[in-house]
Amino acid sequence: VIFDLHPGTIVLLDKGNVHLQSKGVNSLLRKIILLIKDEPKSKEQLVQEIWGYEYDPLRHDTLIYSSINKVRKLL
Repeated sequence: VIFDLHPGTIVLLDKGNVHLQSKGVNSLLRKIILLIKDEPKSKEQLVQEIWGYEYDPLRHDTLIYSSINKVRKLL
């Protein structure tokens, strides 16, 4: 994954294929990808490190699930 090879884009390298994605790339998704690129994170870690909140499942699970879904669609 390469961010901003061309401003506002993400380049995905996969088994010799190169994919350029320019739609849907934003700072939130960038933060999530960079945070989870090396190892999985818990929901608590995501909320604290991305948004700076104390994790509350009733308030934050929907936020986490929708954000991760956007990351999946982007990649």
